Amino acid sequence: MSYDQAVEKVIKLKENNTSVVIKQTIDTSSGRGVQVFFDENRNIISYDQAVEKVIKLKENNTSVVIKQTIDTSSGRGVQVLNLNKNSKDLLDELNLVFKKMGRNFVVQERIHPHEHFKKLYPEAINTLRVVSYMLKDDIKTAPISMRIGRGGALVDNAHAGGVFIGVRDDGKLLDTAYTEYQDRYYEHPDTHVVFKNYQLPMIDKVRQAAIELHKNLPNMTFISWDFTIDENNNIVLIERNLHSQTVWFPQMAHGKSFFGKDTEEVLKSIKYL
Repeated sequence: MSYDQAVEKVIKLKENNTSVVIKQTIDTSSGRGVQVFFDENRNIISYDQAVEKVIKLKENNTSVVIKQTIDTSSGRGVQVLNLNKNSKDLLDELNLVFKKMGRNFVVQERIHPHEHFKKLYPEAINTLRVVSYMLKDDIKTAPISMRIGRGGALVDNAHAGGVFIGVRDDGKLLDTAYTEYQDRYYEHPDTHVVFKNYQLPMIDKVRQAAIELHKNLPNMTFISWDFTIDENNNIVLIERNLHSQTVWFPQMAHGKSFFGKDTEEVLKSIKYL
């Protein structure tokens, strides 16, 4: 895959997204929300069609991810549903899960991470946090950090017990990973993979993907992107964060100012927002 093809792959994520069912509650003037199901192309579908689409995934998937889409963060509300069941048991469980997940949620195919990500910790997809920011007429990126799950967790967020570590420009990990409580690890506590100089693939392409995506949102000054690389070397955008963003864990991971030499200019720009 060429550099341009990798970027184009990310830009066209809407055409190749992993979502299969979206449930959204739309507020009305009466104050009663109208609950609507959508497919991956935002076509309205019925409840039965939504359930059928998930059951059909059994043909090529062993599990799916179901997560809330509103008022959640740090890996909370993420559930993995095992599809290896007979149709009746799966139908019963889907009905229970759909009811439990409430007003707004999404069902997605499970991502299978790149072997270099999986080797670090196989239970989570282990994401790259890339923060892009607009300064004058230029879009730049802050130092990239990686979040890695541990202890059997399916998510990698620091608040969920994961560790985080800085990624150098050449794609190699720094020496030390941290928890939110500043515990330090020089190797992964479960897999015992040594962090120092561990090579990650396609970091330049991930960085450029964040920049290209930011160009589609020119009214946003700061955006925090979460990416991973899948088993087929595709860049996968997990989510973008437009509010409640943070600099504490990337700054801790790298041990230096988040915006580096741009700090003064960034502070000036914030002053006038």
